[in-house]
Amino acid sequence: MEPAPTYCNTVTVNSSGWSYLDITIPMKAWVKNMLGESGERKYDRGFLLQAFGKRVDFASSCHPNYKPYFYVTYYEDVSLPNGTYFIRNASSNNYLDVCGGTATNYTNVWEYSFNGTPAQQWIVTRDSNGYCQLIPGVSSSFRLYLNGPSAQILTNSNANAQKWRIIQNYDGTYRIMPISSTPNALQKPSNSTYIQSAAYTAAKQQKWVFEDARTIGQSVPNTYSVTKNENIHCYAFGLKLYVEYLDVENYVKGDSVETTANYILSQFSASKNPKLYDRSVRRIGKHDMILYQHEFKMVLKTRPHVKNIFGGTKIEGDYHFLIQCNDGSWAHKLSWLNSLNLGNINPDSGDWNYGGVNPRTGKMAYGSDPYTSEAIYFAVRMW
Repeated sequence: MEPAPTYCNTVTVNSSGWSYLDITIPMKAWVKNMLGESGERKYDRGFLLQAFGKRVDFASSCHPNYKPYFYVTYYEDVSLPNGTYFIRNASSNNYLDVCGGTATNYTNVWEYSFNGTPAQQWIVTRDSNGYCQLIPGVSSSFRLYLNGPSAQILTNSNANAQKWRIIQNYDGTYRIMPISSTPNALQKPSNSTYIQSAAYTAAKQQKWVFEDARTIGQSVPNTYSVTKNENIHCYAFGLKLYVEYLDVENYVKGDSVETTANYILSQFSASKNPKLYDRSVRRIGKHDMILYQHEFKMVLKTRPHVKNIFGGTKIEGDYHFLIQCNDGSWAHKLSWLNSLNLGNINPDSGDWNYGGVNPRTGKMAYGSDPYTSEAIYFAVRMW
């Protein structure tokens, strides 16, 4: 037997000597342990109150009108702010996903590897009772819905089957509990990819990580720069890498922006293990959400370059990258110059006229040839 921890204090509340015993902390510890959420071995425990070495009965035969009792008040967990999230299963590391990205009633919800599409984006809103609704990114008219044991989406009706308790666990993960089926929680079954509700046991497959989804990442400061190193090119700068001579693999001068983008996706594929330079790259739209804590945006344009040669001309070209900083501004680096923050520009607007004097030649480098292609956006993940 271990001695009981000294959690409790007594406060006299009247002149007769009756005391108020605050057991809030041990009550919380007991509830967490019974739910398997304490991070410790689970015990079937209760409470034993002692005074002067003797047990105190809850039902006193001497004072039947003054029976001690517990008064427990609980509140809905509101620790998760309203916002847009990618929701990752703690066991599989896959994400809550609307099957096929289809905004149709009774479409199943399953787990899928991360792709960042609207099918994996969920808007959390909370009502005055502390209950949450989860709105899928595929359509704001739908809600996450419990149909029997199955998680699906359904047109919003504000029904209890579309309301959830999102409760934080001791390890920072959350459990998603339907108010229509307490005390169940959503889980990834061991024999299926489809999400279902089952009795809560604190199993890892019932724990979820809510990852902020935003249009701007946090990992690139607006003061981001590299040393004046002409061997660090715009590609490495755009990937937030201090790697000399890093160029787009397989690129040939004059390749289109689409071809160049595909080379980048192949070079920094998320399926590579180990990841090249601890980076992976996915293609996104200009306004798409990214993993706020792990990703940042990079944008690409290309340009043709007409080179005069003996007997005629030759069409060449090159590429250039910008990186988005955590204040929404964009920055770039010409290989022979320090990096430069360009401010809150619109990379889609007009051509990029980024030239500069090459100190080796004393001439403008392609200064008269702007980058004229469409802008292609990427989300770069730092692992």
